[in-house]
Amino acid sequence: MSATEAEELVRIWAQVRSWPVHLQVALARRILDAVDAECPAVPVTRGDPVSALIGLGAGPGNPPSDEQVKQWIDEHRMEKYGP
Repeated sequence: MSATEAEELVRIWAQVRSWPVHLQVALARRILDAVDAECPAVPVTRGDPVSALIGLGAGPGNPPSDEQVKQWIDEHRMEKYGP
């Protein structure tokens, strides 16, 4: 931005700042709408679809039973905290 452009922005802001708030908001919306109209929307690239992610963490065997998970938790607690 050149010095002339910066000075012009300062001058315009000084003028707009004296306007009522609803006019300031209306101007801001018009500016944003104009920029939106000139810039095409950028498509959002997303990751893999959920259907491709289902079972991602599954291992080669059968899932553990509730009893086996409880045993693992108990063993971990024993290692961490002792008897």
